[in-house]
Amino acid sequence: MSQPSSPARLATLGTVLSLLFSLLPALVWATPAAAASTTLVLNEIDYDQPSTDTAEYVEIKNVSGDAISLDGYAVQMINGASGAAQYRLFALPNVDLPTGDYFVVCGNAASTPNCEMDVSPDSDLIQNGAPDAVALLLNGVVVDTVSYEGATPGFTEGTSGATTDTANPAESLSRCPDGFDGDANDTDFALRPTTPGASNDCPEPPPPFGVCGDPADLIHDIQGNGAASTVEDSIVIVEAVVVGDFQNNGESDDGELNGFHLQEQDAETDADPATSEGIFVFAPGAADVAVGDLVRVQGTVTEFTGSGSSMTELTGIIDLENCGATD
Repeated sequence: MSQPSSPARLATLGTVLSLLFSLLPALVWATPAAAASTTLVLNEIDYDQPSTDTAEYVEIKNVSGDAISLDGYAVQMINGASGAAQYRLFALPNVDLPTGDYFVVCGNAASTPNCEMDVSPDSDLIQNGAPDAVALLLNGVVVDTVSYEGATPGFTEGTSGATTDTANPAESLSRCPDGFDGDANDTDFALRPTTPGASNDCPEPPPPFGVCGDPADLIHDIQGNGAASTVEDSIVIVEAVVVGDFQNNGESDDGELNGFHLQEQDAETDADPATSEGIFVFAPGAADVAVGDLVRVQGTVTEFTGSGSSMTELTGIIDLENCGATD
């Protein structure tokens, strides 16, 4: 049987409740999302410009197959350096967002193209990270969240945050491909040209890697007959023989250069003495290869400059398969 509470106990309880309610603005009540969003996503964030930040914005995209009412949705901004505390919350208006369309929340519509919701403050709307986060809520439940400049506890998709936005006014954190949610902030977002209210300016997706023996780009076509490659920054697929092993690993190698040299097979060389049939593959952490292995590799054509000279190589390795030793 319960006993009546004494006045002293009630007073103590009242003091505790008062203290709890006084802390409400600093608490974060949102429930974290469990999986990638299939309805609305935070598609682009620009939180840094030169000097005073006067063109900051958050872009939302409808990635579903139907129009979605924004009623009940809100954009929440999280201070990741202070225990994931909310510092701003903006309820979205009761309007329908068509499928595939965008909705931009900004601090200053005069400096942000295609802004549909101008909120306060006009400058320094979004904190600059290390880390911080932005979340999209539906009735208090997180639909999507993006942490940047590190992992914000409870507001990070994947294991680490998105990259750092620069003070370049022409760049922002953008989902690439546009609207794609792989549930990993660090790989879903890239630093790309700003496009508020429009499709993100993402690089073309790489071609399918294929399997050993499939058609590949020829090294002499990549190298060309000039001082530098004419296809620099392109993503290519090469299938050739390892002629120099310079990987940094526990195996017995020829050096410590984080990569290996490939040479085109004899049957696929050309007759032009001005074009090289070899290329260096810079691949830190890649699977071990050995001299004589036939390797299929996909990466970006890069010009490495040092000591006044330039060398064409493959970097940013996307995929690599050891096709086995050659005769």
